[in-house]
Amino acid sequence: MVSKYWVDNIVKEGKKNPEPVVRSFLLQQSDSLRLSRQSWKVFSWFHFQKCGHDEDLDAIRVLNTLKEFFRKKIKSNRMDEKGKIKEFEYYFYDLNLDLKEILSAESIVWKVSPQLPGDRFYGFEDPVFYRKNKILGEVITHKRDIYLYLSDSEKKKLEAEGIVLKKAE
Repeated sequence: MVSKYWVDNIVKEGKKNPEPVVRSFLLQQSDSLRLSRQSWKVFSWFHFQKCGHDEDLDAIRVLNTLKEFFRKKIKSNRMDEKGKIKEFEYYFYDLNLDLKEILSAESIVWKVSPQLPGDRFYGFEDPVFYRKNKILGEVITHKRDIYLYLSDSEKKKLEAEGIVLKKAE
């Protein structure tokens, strides 16, 4: 049986930062990745500049970098926290060794917009890791939270490595 857990203090500074251990676990256990496309506006030179859109050269660069791993794109409408219907674009990628290497080079707890143009995952947020089409872990970027869907043995293994897990509702 799988239960949902929240990783406590994922952005903790210092020697006991749990993010590298959780990232390593997710990369070892996952076979696919879902990224949520994001866009935002920045006020520059007395007008708003659209960022993260299809015309944004940095967003195009990231999409081209990830093109070889791309599997599918899904559009979905759902209600956001404020009760407004919002359209989401989800990009699914095969999580092979090359993409795992890219992800292992940095934190999976990304900052949210405005992202910097050189960021490896510019234009994306909320990475979700899948194993055999079932969610193993998800990052809520704007909250800097990670949720894991673990068996009892996986939970014990992570706790043995010093990860503090709290049962999520």
